[in-house]
Amino acid sequence: MRLFTGLSYEEEMYKLEILCYVLESGEVDEMIPMLEEKGFILTNIDSDSLAGEVILEHYRDIVKVRKELSEQSFRWSRDAKRIKLSAEPDDSKHKLARKLKDKVIAGRLKE
Repeated sequence: MRLFTGLSYEEEMYKLEILCYVLESGEVDEMIPMLEEKGFILTNIDSDSLAGEVILEHYRDIVKVRKELSEQSFRWSRDAKRIKLSAEPDDSKHKLARKLKDKVIAGRLKE
């Protein structure tokens, strides 16, 4: 199993957590350099499992890493802890998007 177990935002940084277990013989050794290239810090390594996290400043970089790992059979755990858009930083892009959305909704309500 290859799972995303968490996505959080703290102190202006995003953190994506993973857990891999019941891996085939040799898979752990193959995954270590691949994950480290993506910036992961491995927090636990065993003969058939590993856990790690990557901490990045920009959400788009987290999305890129997540997409790359999804192509390698990673999926979200049912119990994963994930942030929601409203919990992200209130920067100008997010403020503008919310204002536009509010205007669209308000326009629909007037009709």
